[in-house]
Amino acid sequence: MTVWDDFPASAVLEGLRSQIAAPEPAHAWLLLGPSGSGKRATAAAMAAALDCPIAPGIGCGTCSACSRAVRHRHPDVHHIVPEGLVIPVDVIREAVIPEAARSPFEAPYKVFIIEEADRMNDAAQNALLKTLEEPLPDTVFILVSDNDEDLLDTLRSRCRTIHLEP
Repeated sequence: MTVWDDFPASAVLEGLRSQIAAPEPAHAWLLLGPSGSGKRATAAAMAAALDCPIAPGIGCGTCSACSRAVRHRHPDVHHIVPEGLVIPVDVIREAVIPEAARSPFEAPYKVFIIEEADRMNDAAQNALLKTLEEPLPDTVFILVSDNDEDLLDTLRSRCRTIHLEP
């Protein structure tokens, strides 16, 4: 059993799984797709796979680390969601950047899942940009968005983009 067992088979997810299992996975991802495409579940599965002690890079789906990552309860998996209409720069400066500078608490990777990343204002995106440009080797960012039109080109260019379909 793996964290990917409930996902339908697709070439996109198969490629993503192999990239996550690589010895040095990408440090920044952008999951794009319409509502219902499984972006949030995919981000949680990626975090579980990265931090699974039983099946590193794959995610066993049954250990404590996998189940906590999927339930948003893992201390090294941070979920950033909009507060109201936007994700303000203060959230990035106070909750993401200082935490990204620290080592993981118990897992191999510190993972930041930024939901509705297109709702970060320009100042928040620019604040995140420096951290994406100079990431620590044990830090991974997963940006989740319905569209990438509101994301700065400089931010998009730092991420490996995965297009998901419903």
